[in-house]
Amino acid sequence: MRIGIIGTGRIASAIVGGLDGAGNPPTAVIVSPRNAGTASALAARYPRVAVAADNQAVLDASDCVVLSLRPPTAREALSPLRFRPDHHVISVMALVPLATLAPLVAPAGVLARALTLPSVAARTGPILHCPGDAATGGVLSGLGTPIAVDDERQLEVLWAVTALIAPFYALVEQSGKWAAGHGVDSTVAMRYAAGFYRALAGPLDAADAIEPLIAEAQTPGGLNEQALRTLRQAGWLEAVDPVLDAVLARLADA
Repeated sequence: MRIGIIGTGRIASAIVGGLDGAGNPPTAVIVSPRNAGTASALAARYPRVAVAADNQAVLDASDCVVLSLRPPTAREALSPLRFRPDHHVISVMALVPLATLAPLVAPAGVLARALTLPSVAARTGPILHCPGDAATGGVLSGLGTPIAVDDERQLEVLWAVTALIAPFYALVEQSGKWAAGHGVDSTVAMRYAAGFYRALAGPLDAADAIEPLIAEAQTPGGLNEQALRTLRQAGWLEAVDPVLDAVLARLADA
């Protein structure tokens, strides 16, 4: 399969890197030239990658086309392009629903949206796709763990959760800064904070529910019980809901 990628930002670069190391890599990856520096760097690093002359050349050379444009530029970039009936189109763009995309990529035979995290570069993590067709799942399987959803509303709800990526990293950083502020070497503090949060995520892979992990982490009168109680009393956890509600409203209004 030949995979074309229109858009060469961070997610597109992660997808290219993940595809290169996949167990069944594509025969070729054709990237658009809009971000010339990124495109040329990808072509220099990965032998299967070629830079097309323009976006139409990406389509002409591809079986599957991944759309990774900035949402505000999507309509302008896609409107002049000529898609084929045999094209399989996968959009990884937020804020661009299927109803908006469909006329822009007609008469492409398969159209889906996928939520790809930066972790696809290492071929790990969940990848949501809607509709949950087998063909899209097959393309994405080399980049992580495909999870099919047939309701675009559910896709948007889970897409809203990705807005917590930056807050998560900020929490890691704040933990390290706090330790450094109490006399720990800053490099040691940040290395420990990063490793600590990474290790905490490990048991989640085998967990059917989160509540048992919360309970196991606490002992009566212990440090974790104190910290969780204090944060709940301060409304720290409840504050997440209105943040996600606002992000979801933005996604739903697109």
